[in-house]
Amino acid sequence: MPDLFGVTTHRIFYKAANFAAGKTVTAYLWSPAMVKSALQTLIEVSDGLYYLDYNFAATGAYLALFYEDGIKSIMTTFRVMVLPAASDIAVAVEQHILDEFDGEKVLQAILDKIETAGIVGVGSGPTAHTYTVTVDGVACADVLVNMSTDLAGTNYIHSGRTNALGKITFYPDLPSGTTVYLWRYKTGVLFTNPDVEVTT
Repeated sequence: MPDLFGVTTHRIFYKAANFAAGKTVTAYLWSPAMVKSALQTLIEVSDGLYYLDYNFAATGAYLALFYEDGIKSIMTTFRVMVLPAASDIAVAVEQHILDEFDGEKVLQAILDKIETAGIVGVGSGPTAHTYTVTVDGVACADVLVNMSTDLAGTNYIHSGRTNALGKITFYPDLPSGTTVYLWRYKTGVLFTNPDVEVTT
């Protein structure tokens, strides 16, 4: 049973027996409520291939009976479904990830990695680099932010947590204009990591 997505006009195709050209191909379609359509005439594309643009006005299973030159040829069915909006799919996927995401375990693994690497605090370099974390435009407090010098996140140099205003100030001992990568973690929040910044 072919699936059609959306309550709208869909183009359906038909192949005549032995790809016979020049046939008069017609069809009746029954809606999910078993209401029979008027006789529909298909248009020949070429080489025994035909099509029909038909308004599938409801979701569910449709029955179609095709004729070639007035003689019954085949019966088939179509199922019309409505896909959820892309935004609804995105919300459902995000919620599933959050439901399956063990934030405490991930944070502990990151903290263990930081401790093993000997990373201490926000640094003691000569220049301050303030970074703000927001979620949907609102400052996000108590976010663990790690700074690395590589995109892979294997060379962490500093780590700390954002304050009530969602801000953290690092003091990296790096030349001005150095690209750094900021990795953000907080239980219940899914960040796209890393965020890329350039030191001042």
